[in-house]
Amino acid sequence: MRCAILLFLLVSVGFGATLTEGKIQPKHVLEKALHQARNPIDDIIRDVLEIVRQLMLNGTENIPPLDPFFIEYLLVNFTSADADLLLQVDNTLVTHLAEFVVESVQTNMVRLTMELQLSLPKFNIDGHYAMDGMLLNLFPLYGAGNYFVHVSNVSLGGGAGLSMGVPPQIRDLHLDFTFQSLEVNFENLLGGGSLEELIETVINELAKEVVDAVWAIINEPFCQLIEEQINQALANMGGERSEAYAMALIPETKEVGNANAYLDEVLAELRQVLYQTPGIDPKTLPDAYTEISGGHAAIYNGWLIGLSSIHRSADATLDYGGRYITFNGSAGYSNMQAGYKVQVEVWGTGVNAEAFALIRSLDFFFSFKIDVLSGEVTVNDFNIYNIGQIDIEINGLAPFDWAFEAIAELIIKTIKDDLAETISTVILELLRQAVESNPPPPPPLALISQIVF
Repeated sequence: MRCAILLFLLVSVGFGATLTEGKIQPKHVLEKALHQARNPIDDIIRDVLEIVRQLMLNGTENIPPLDPFFIEYLLVNFTSADADLLLQVDNTLVTHLAEFVVESVQTNMVRLTMELQLSLPKFNIDGHYAMDGMLLNLFPLYGAGNYFVHVSNVSLGGGAGLSMGVPPQIRDLHLDFTFQSLEVNFENLLGGGSLEELIETVINELAKEVVDAVWAIINEPFCQLIEEQINQALANMGGERSEAYAMALIPETKEVGNANAYLDEVLAELRQVLYQTPGIDPKTLPDAYTEISGGHAAIYNGWLIGLSSIHRSADATLDYGGRYITFNGSAGYSNMQAGYKVQVEVWGTGVNAEAFALIRSLDFFFSFKIDVLSGEVTVNDFNIYNIGQIDIEINGLAPFDWAFEAIAELIIKTIKDDLAETISTVILELLRQAVESNPPPPPPLALISQIVF
């Protein structure tokens, strides 16, 4: 559990603690939801969470009411370098749990997961306590009376596995708990001598232990209630929603087998990444040097533009083989441009010229292996099978025009070597990441049962 800084304050009736990090900003949940692309299962889960909210207030046959949630007895044994305390709390009520806000729901049919994000503006823990212990093994600290711990800015994030089928079911729902602020008060707390600062620290840490212990009790029935209600709703799914779910498994815009549309989507995302990544488009080309009759020629200040114009150059395919998908495709470039400054020196004299290059085509094949459970993408195969004609123009070379061929060969070789290195490392890795962040369409219903867990 993570929390922010705690501030403990002494008050006339006992000890109190407050902590704030600013007010919670209003959550424009509806506006946010309207901008999220959701499939039919996401919509069902959102509807179910509203039912869960009501059941938290009333309970079910299997689960007691969760708001308020009653804890008859809880014992917290707190030990640190500064204190050794035994805290007993009785007749504790936890309230405002049903006021959760649904931040996001997202099911992934390829990775077979459901992600759920909730927030709570606050929840309160109120009850009776009795405490006894020592500070620094010297000073007694004790008390009995009413207490409260008010927890604010709570985040509940986690998810569940998704069992495929018609209808699907979720399993093993878990929610991680974090908060931003606390307000704490223990009435009639006595002792501790003049160690007020130490008492503040100890009580703050003790309050966190109480929150941890309380949430550990609530978490299981809360997750159980959500999971049961979602699975019941999915089991009863029918009519238009059932048909919509089946259609969602095979989106019309992404073909299974022929994956041209899918690769086009991935490359559209990759083009944006390449355009926004410094040093790729335009790209600096390496300097190079060659001997010529009576002297040498050097090329420097090289540049290349067009690496962000990647496109599909042949048909792509998706091969579903149980847990793994093989994604094969070809991509490439047309009419990239490059340039160099050229310096020629022969027998102590020379010229400075400028060269331009047109790379008419470049194509490469790739094969990725995609784990549908983890989402991990690995490279099976890669091959640059075409670096087409490169046209060279050099201006200002006279009177050393006779050196054109040697300089052109140097430029072509340098560009080809650099492109091969860049495509096989930088571009291939960014393409792999684009596939990983944009999973392929799910398999046909007939293949879903073949996925091995």
